[in-house]
Amino acid sequence: MTVLPKLVLTRDLASLGVSTRQLPAAVRAGALVRIRQGVYVDAAAWKGLQPWDQYRVRIEAAAETCPASAGTWLRPAGSTPMNSAGS
Repeated sequence: MTVLPKLVLTRDLASLGVSTRQLPAAVRAGALVRIRQGVYVDAAAWKGLQPWDQYRVRIEAAAETCPASAGTWLRPAGSTPMNSAGS
């Protein structure tokens, strides 16, 4: 399985005290690719991925920025925390 590039999350940069103002310029310069709001990846690494691996990166980016808990993604359709398997 292909190793995916590390995501650059704006929330991580902000928590480290690093300015996010350079991100749009890095995208325009071709150094980064914006995957979705608040998520970037190295452009060279992105271009080297097959389409199905780019899809995996997009899914990972969505999971990182989704406000729902990770457990919500794993529950069967129609279940709630109270009636899902194992509860």
